[in-house]
Amino acid sequence: NLSSGKWSVPSCVGENQAKPPGRLMAASAKASNSTLIVFGGTPSALASTMFNDLWSYDVSMCDWKLLFANSCDDSEGKPMDAGTCREKGLDCAGSVNCPCSRHSVAGASSNGTVFLFGGRTFSASSNSGFLNDLWMWTLAEDGQAAGWHKAQFDTATWPGARYRSAFVATENRLFVYGGMRKDEWNKNRVINDLWSLQQRVSGPGNNDTFDATREFFDDQDNPSCSNDLACPDQRQEPAVVALPDGVVVFGGLRGAGSTAASSKVWLWRPASMKWYLLKGEEFTGTLGRYRTAASSTASPPTITIVGGLLGKVSSPRNDVWSFLVGC
Repeated sequence: NLSSGKWSVPSCVGENQAKPPGRLMAASAKASNSTLIVFGGTPSALASTMFNDLWSYDVSMCDWKLLFANSCDDSEGKPMDAGTCREKGLDCAGSVNCPCSRHSVAGASSNGTVFLFGGRTFSASSNSGFLNDLWMWTLAEDGQAAGWHKAQFDTATWPGARYRSAFVATENRLFVYGGMRKDEWNKNRVINDLWSLQQRVSGPGNNDTFDATREFFDDQDNPSCSNDLACPDQRQEPAVVALPDGVVVFGGLRGAGSTAASSKVWLWRPASMKWYLLKGEEFTGTLGRYRTAASSTASPPTITIVGGLLGKVSSPRNDVWSFLVGC
């Protein structure tokens, strides 16, 4: 509770209530003022097993609902490893009807629709299972759903396959920022590009078609952002939130093998097509971090962050910080 500055545990959640299995690197999004959505992830850092189930949590009713699940359990009800699940055709791999099991997938929501982008799934090929597909799930008023829809797009003008990216929805656009991809030598590379995705609304069959625009791209081999003054440097797993006049990026882990996380706050304004540094490393107390949860309010323009990791070997944090955007 931001007003009282206190945490509370909903007392109406029973121990016997059906709820999602424990997981990490899942996608989550606020579908409405009282509904949280959780998709996918993995039960362990080894990621030998992955999920593609979709859950909703009604905060007002303290109620979990399983909206979608494709069984990847063996005869004893235990999760199969991702490879076996895919071989048996149980995780929606290659399907146009549902997203395959994955972790480090990006999630966002807008106007009652949940969006999923990219992530990483099991793959024996050289691309290591990096994904760049876009899926939609529209919630009905009763908390049920209309099912999955896979977006159509032009692959030549679409963000490349990646995972650990940040994803946020505004009133009329989706924004994808950063993450990790494979370079031309098949090595992991952290990136800092920013893409906007816009849904077509006219013409038959265009509601599932999206157009992409690369708003910003910095070549890592010749980086203009190497001093992190003109624009945010390459990073993975940052926090991204939307404000009325732009997109705010906070934190993130630098480099594919880095243990250093940023604590800077950046604002991208589409109107000017520029980055603005709102707060530098002197943003003391928050410390650089990644895998943090974040939200925003429009008036006054404020971002709030919760928890995260300070580095690859750090313990998770449970602190809460708010930052008033003053420009």
